[in-house]
Amino acid sequence: MSLINPEAPPTCDIPCRMAVAAAKTCDVHWIPFQTDCEELLGRFQQTNSVRYEEFAAIWRAMNFSRVYHGMTTNVEKRPFIRLAFTTVYDYFLPPNSFQIRVGALYMFYGLYFTQPVWPKEKIWIALKDWMCLQNFVSDAVSCKHLDVVYIYRKLVSEKAFYYTAMPNQLTFDAKRRYKNKKINELFQDVPDKVSKLINASTLEEIRNVQAHYERIKQALHVSASVSVTPIDLSAQLQERTFAFQQWQEKTRKLRNTNSDTKAKESTEDPCHVARFQQLCGVRGTFSRRSAATEKERDVSPSNACVKRSNCDRDHERESDYQKCVKQHDPVNGENKDAVKTLDSKGRVKPLRKNSLTDDVGQEFIIENKFLFYLFTMGTELGNEMFFIVFFPFLMWNVDACVSRQVIVVWVWVLFFGQTTKDLVGWTRPASPPVVKVEVFYNFEYSMPSVHAMTGTSVPFCLFMLTYNRWEYPFLVGLSVAICWSFLVCISRIYMGMHSVLEVITGFLYSLLILAGFLPVLEDIDNFYLSSSASPAVVLLLHVGLAVLAFALDSWSTSRGDTAQALATGAGGALASHLNQQLSLHHDPPASALPLTMPSISGALLGQTFLRLLIGVAALLAVRAVMKALAIPLACQLFGVPSTDVRKARQNPCVELTYRFLVYGTVAFCCVFLVPLLFLCLNLS
Repeated sequence: MSLINPEAPPTCDIPCRMAVAAAKTCDVHWIPFQTDCEELLGRFQQTNSVRYEEFAAIWRAMNFSRVYHGMTTNVEKRPFIRLAFTTVYDYFLPPNSFQIRVGALYMFYGLYFTQPVWPKEKIWIALKDWMCLQNFVSDAVSCKHLDVVYIYRKLVSEKAFYYTAMPNQLTFDAKRRYKNKKINELFQDVPDKVSKLINASTLEEIRNVQAHYERIKQALHVSASVSVTPIDLSAQLQERTFAFQQWQEKTRKLRNTNSDTKAKESTEDPCHVARFQQLCGVRGTFSRRSAATEKERDVSPSNACVKRSNCDRDHERESDYQKCVKQHDPVNGENKDAVKTLDSKGRVKPLRKNSLTDDVGQEFIIENKFLFYLFTMGTELGNEMFFIVFFPFLMWNVDACVSRQVIVVWVWVLFFGQTTKDLVGWTRPASPPVVKVEVFYNFEYSMPSVHAMTGTSVPFCLFMLTYNRWEYPFLVGLSVAICWSFLVCISRIYMGMHSVLEVITGFLYSLLILAGFLPVLEDIDNFYLSSSASPAVVLLLHVGLAVLAFALDSWSTSRGDTAQALATGAGGALASHLNQQLSLHHDPPASALPLTMPSISGALLGQTFLRLLIGVAALLAVRAVMKALAIPLACQLFGVPSTDVRKARQNPCVELTYRFLVYGTVAFCCVFLVPLLFLCLNLS
């Protein structure tokens, strides 16, 4: 105890120069000080406690506050203080046990506030150790070790920590003796100590002792109810050991994935969506505050209060979530004074309610009408009614070949997107704080955004297929595709349907699918038109994929959307094959390419408008008739009561049959029957 004994003789005559003093201090005092630290921590370890009062009693008993008394000048004191902090720092990090790390934190506290210099030397925390420190504090919070939390926060409030890139100053002093950083084995946290203690041989020995004990009881005619240990002690130990190992492995995996989870949550947070909505002038009128979700706790096999290492961060995020709800809830939150002003702007109900769900949504207030109509138009670019007008317009008035190939991409993008949603199973952003401007798709899963996928794949596919086929400026086509995609993607965040992460994922996912299909689109189109096997292949493939999509998850509206896209693709492919076989339609020959844009005239516009008006009216009529016939027919085929249409459509067989009958017929009429009608009316 040479350092903490005030009567100990001086160990050396320290020179005046700071650099030499630091070197001498490290050489002379490090091993004695380390010995004192390990004795202090060893005594603290024997208490089996993390209470500060236990540590303080040992500190006082060892007179540790007098550790600096052997130094007389600042030239001597400062290097020694830095040495002390550096030495204790090694005990503050893994693989030392939690109790030893707590003792090191308490030593930091004592050494920092008893140091005899001003300004005080700080405790260096290296960047590489910052995550270990945060995990240590979060474990202390979750286990309610309030002494540890208080000491840490007291040091933080006093600005005792100095955050650095490296744990020590770098030096080129060749004469400096390197410290031995061998870790005391008694202080280490041994992850497999339970399995080493309770192993197969130990359990076998316990069973043998138990059996011998029972034989002695029988020989002495002792009652069977008399027992020192449970009869199934070995089985209980084995079960508890296995449970502990499972909990330990689960905790380790949570720590390893913590950084990935944190990165994901930064873009998945619904508060980002709520802030964007507020920026765009959308205000919620939530009827009540949402209750804070109780976080799931993990209890160790010994019933100790042990939580995930990231539970403190979960608590902080929960607090941020509650603040976000208050900030974006003008009725129940902090902006109650603004309610009258907002009400004067008028309340709006959510757009497009789904007839298959009971969700009516929550009223909201629109402050910026322009952005509301702009993003409503953007989200409609991915809805059914847009495609029931856009694809026919493209086929009847622009280029049937391009239209067929774009439909192929659209079908596969929808299939991959919707099935991925059901496999991932992420729910929509929480409301509150998010305002649900649209509730039509609210009961579907949300990862990835299928609107973002179709809103990206369709315009970019259209641009890539038409650029070398039609003559128009490259920048014009690219700008239209980018604006189309951007508008659809941003509109999904505005509508409160997707987080930022889901929209970005949908955008990138669609580009990946598009890159895979573009090289083979022409081959697929030729197969659909010319191969005698194409009708059978199309029907089997599309129906099979729809059945697969229905088998992935329980009922949701996304399954019907998947079947609807597949039915549209099947109907269009069959009609295109029939057109080719009957020679009713021919694509321009390769020699005629690239095609030139026709001059705009009144006759051309009138003919285009008439084709679109008559054709879409015919398709809507077919759709209405088939809807009226398909549900009763499907219910009768599968023996499902047709009195409650909503309940009947939740039956997979009924919904699948309904979608294929209705939208397969609509697509077939669009490609085959409506062009025949135009031919009869001299509109082709």
